[in-house]
Amino acid sequence: MSTQVMAIPRGERTLRALVRRERPLPAGQPGDEGGTVLLEAGLGLDSGLWEPFLALVDSRPGLDGWRCVAGDRAGLGGSEPSPDPRPLSAVVADMDAMVTTLGRGPLVLVGHSWGGTLARLWCAAHPGQACGIVLVDASFENGPEHHRAQGLGWLGRGLEVLATDALEAASAPLAQQTRTAAHARTQEMRLFGPSLDVLSALATPGRTWLPERQAVVTTSRRRGRQFHIQEEFARRHGATLVAASSRHHLLPLTDPGAVMDGLREVLPPGAALVDT
Repeated sequence: MSTQVMAIPRGERTLRALVRRERPLPAGQPGDEGGTVLLEAGLGLDSGLWEPFLALVDSRPGLDGWRCVAGDRAGLGGSEPSPDPRPLSAVVADMDAMVTTLGRGPLVLVGHSWGGTLARLWCAAHPGQACGIVLVDASFENGPEHHRAQGLGWLGRGLEVLATDALEAASAPLAQQTRTAAHARTQEMRLFGPSLDVLSALATPGRTWLPERQAVVTTSRRRGRQFHIQEEFARRHGATLVAASSRHHLLPLTDPGAVMDGLREVLPPGAALVDT
């Protein structure tokens, strides 16, 4: 897989990103000029979540021109921790640094779980700067996860992570059990409810800050209110709904093809995905 590790300076600390570099077209050969896909992992998870997806991207000639950037948030993976308490604005600012340092051409955001929340917050802070967004089994305001976070605080969301996502992640090289990573996950748990509160406050009729091209990838595991919240979001925003075949929440690991299907829906015209 043609990926490399990149370091992004952030004052006195450094962020780490796993980057799948674009492959330039031969001189004189027509084709898609590409752009950047920013991959944002779920709560407490790092760039290792995206390795199967990056391998799939690497096998698709139609994406040769696209650079994929999977960053580690502060304290996770290879990124150094940030000062505590960590405000939500600092998370978005770190995403800014990823885009500014490593981005090129049109930008598409792909966010898994809470990463989908962060992707939408980034779009709200930078309206018109992304050409597409893919929300992979994402968390949504007024969904059951949000209600639990409001009722039980960050601990309620933390218990859910430990009971569900962490069980799936245990079989993969994710979510290291170092003291630094554990503290970083605690910081993110505290931000989960407030981040959805912000999106709920931004939901003003007529306010259009999301990209025009949107896709929602959902898993069959959450048939019920969570699934219907995702389905309703897709309907209300004119997004394509992609039903994953996997029953697991960590879809970039278990069903990277579904994530690719979502990406297929939001790439700018002319970016062809070729199956090999």
